[in-house]
Amino acid sequence: MLGVYYTYNHENCTYQADFYSRKRVLNIFLMLTFVALVSASGTWMILRELYPTADEARLEGENKHQRTIFTGILESLNNQEKALSYLESADEKHYRVVLNLEPIDKEIRRLGVGGNTTTNSFSGKVIPEINEAYNHFRHLKSRLGLEQQSYQEIIQKAEETAIMLQSRPAMQPIEERKLTNFHPAFGMRVHPVFGDYRFHHGLDLTADSGTPVYATGDGIVSTADYRGGYGKAVFIDHGFGFESRYAHLSRYIVSKGDRIKRGQLIGYVGNTGISTAPHLHYEVLFKEKWVNPIHFMYRSLSQQALLN
Repeated sequence: MLGVYYTYNHENCTYQADFYSRKRVLNIFLMLTFVALVSASGTWMILRELYPTADEARLEGENKHQRTIFTGILESLNNQEKALSYLESADEKHYRVVLNLEPIDKEIRRLGVGGNTTTNSFSGKVIPEINEAYNHFRHLKSRLGLEQQSYQEIIQKAEETAIMLQSRPAMQPIEERKLTNFHPAFGMRVHPVFGDYRFHHGLDLTADSGTPVYATGDGIVSTADYRGGYGKAVFIDHGFGFESRYAHLSRYIVSKGDRIKRGQLIGYVGNTGISTAPHLHYEVLFKEKWVNPIHFMYRSLSQQALLN
């Protein structure tokens, strides 16, 4: 007998003595031990959650630092994408329009260089955010590669256009203040010498004999000689299909093959060839066809502005 305890008997309304057996005591002990273990485990888990170990605290600090860095990288990628979108818009809406370049296909621009790059090369389990950032980076890299190629094309075209604009006829070959008369009669007219109705291929700029004549664009002298009705004449090949001709000169100071800059003195007004008075007969040709030189004279600008 290990102990006694009392239970209430409802039939006779009395307390009756009862005794603990060894088995019952063992069961109570095991039950209490189990409850204690469960309580201790729960308490340990709560304490572990509230108070991590030194290693766990260190790892949590490193993870927090890495998340901060990763957030900064994502923000930087978003900013770079905005900047790239601005460059793409300027490329498509301005530069290619001004330089008369073909637009880039929208699907090609969307995918960039190398096509679809949304599949990553990571193996194993990777955090989805890292996959997303990696694919975002590769896509931006592809778009940037395409934009780099596009801007190289734009720069090349701009350089060619700058050379063309400097070369094409774009100024009056005689200073405005030295003109005594300007005859914009391009086309059919009565010839002043022969009296018949024929096509006049240029413009006549009247000035005193010996008035300086200037090249209207960069180019190479293709002719500096006496040319029949033209008299003493200079022809300049400007490239890009343009040619200018200066006739009836009293003399010229350039030779065939000379490289000429816009505004350079090439000769002087005269009355040589088929001419009735001192003047400059000026012609412009494009792709071997005569065009009205008036469209290549920016008379509202000063000579100095055109040279700059």
